[in-house]
Amino acid sequence: MNRVAASRRPAVKVVAAYHACHNGAHLTKERKAELEAVCEHIAQPGKGITACDEGPGTIGDRFAKYGIENSEENRRAYRQMLFEAKGGNNYLCAVILGPET
Repeated sequence: MNRVAASRRPAVKVVAAYHACHNGAHLTKERKAELEAVCEHIAQPGKGITACDEGPGTIGDRFAKYGIENSEENRRAYRQMLFEAKGGNNYLCAVILGPET
């Protein structure tokens, strides 16, 4: 399916993924409700997920193009800039983090 067709699909209600695991039989009622709320939040129409889990090698290539030193502090500052960008919460609903983050 192309991007245009995908963007025209109606929003769907997300049913928590625990159904793949014996319908979440191992979870308490409260934990199921919590997971459903998280799923609903992540699946907000018009918003997306950003990945900030790239390692020093991957982000280092990007930094090198602009003459930025690939240090832990610069990587932290870069991620912080993304998280604090004005209006970012209008477009993002979740972040994938990695070990350094």
